[in-house]
Amino acid sequence: RREARCRACYRLRLEETARVAAERGFEGIGTTLSVSPYQYTQVIREEVERAAAQAGVAPVFEDFRPYYDEATRESRELGMYRQNFCGCRISDLEAAAERAERKEQRAAAKAAERAAHADERAAEEAARAAHKAERAAYDKKQARKRAILKALREQGK
Repeated sequence: RREARCRACYRLRLEETARVAAERGFEGIGTTLSVSPYQYTQVIREEVERAAAQAGVAPVFEDFRPYYDEATRESRELGMYRQNFCGCRISDLEAAAERAERKEQRAAAKAAERAAHADERAAEEAARAAHKAERAAYDKKQARKRAILKALREQGK
C-alpha cells in the first residue's frame, strides 16, 4: 500500500515538475528524493523517466543514497530544516507511530535492564550501607578514645 501511495505522490509532483520544466525551456528534470534510504528509489527513477518522456525533457536521475549520511550531517551543521517524514499526512502519522513504538521499545528495554540488574544494585546498596555502618561505629569508637584521652590529660594537669 505504501509503495503505491508513494508512487502516486511522486507521479503527481514529477509530472508538474516536468510540465513546468518544458514550459520554461529546461532540458531535463531530476529530484533529490533519491538521497533518502526511506524512499522507493526504483519507483522514483521510473516516475522521473515517465514524467520526462511525457513532457519531452530529459530524465536526470542519480541514486544519491550513498551520500545520505554526509547530506544529513551537512544539513544539520547548516541549520537547515529537516523533517522526519516525506511530507504527506499519512507518512507523518506513520512516522509518529514508529517513533512512539521505538520509544516504548527503548523504555521496555531499559526496564528489563533495570530488572535484570536489580539484585546486583540491591547487593551493592547493602554493601554500601554495611560499610557506612562500620565507618560510623569506627568513628564512634575513635571519638570515645579521644574523649578518654582528653579526660586523662585533664586529670594529669
